Amino acid sequence: MKSFKICVLISIVMLFISGCASSKSEFALIDKSKMTNEALIIGSFSRNLGNNYIHKTSFDIVTLNHDFVKRVFDAAGETLSLANNPYSFENDFVYETSQGSIFSTMIPEGTYYITNYLAGKGSGGFIGNYEQKVSVKAGDIVYIGDIKFEPILRTHPLYDNKKNIVSTNCIISNQLDRDFNYFKNKYKIDSFKKENIKVLVEEKKFNLGAFQTNGSPFIIFVPTL
Repeated sequence: MKSFKICVLISIVMLFISGCASSKSEFALIDKSKMTNEALIIGSFSRNLGNNYIHKTSFDIVTLNHDFVKRVFDAAGETLSLANNPYSFENDFVYETSQGSIFSTMIPEGTYYITNYLAGKGSGGFIGNYEQKVSVKAGDIVYIGDIKFEPILRTHPLYDNKKNIVSTNCIISNQLDRDFNYFKNKYKIDSFKKENIKVLVEEKKFNLGAFQTNGSPFIIFVPTL
């Protein structure tokens, strides 16, 4: 048990120091040799425009027994203008109401939960353990949706021009029409067609609960990286 707690704490530390330089989980390419046993999971992370009040977004893929399989993440790098725009993401798209990036990862054939949706901020942030169940077969290309994080802000009690993030909503929606061309540009292969993509999007809006790295809610959900 002691060694498990140490691994969990190391995992938490690594999760947050990764925000010092912008980084993303590895973007999986379409590998025919791997896809004889695995499926390709694709989707996107997005955030509101304006000041970035969060520096990391992620979710976990776990088995039906809640054993950790993989974490997919998008982390920002710190900028020099800490007061006005403290975090800078490497965006694939910027629109009037959102900005963000696409992701892609491989998992073995099977049934999983997509869960532990996280918006990191400083030494804490917001997390939700809503579970979306997905079943994939070898060779599938599965789109699980756009995962958008919308911070809920409150004016600072002492400074009218300063806002604090007090909560975050997570919105899952089908944005394949928007995202497809970004994937097409990444893969650059003619066989990547929209009609070959299996859409498994459970459209949902839910609120994430606050946590600190020394608090129990987050420690419960964080596996060893």
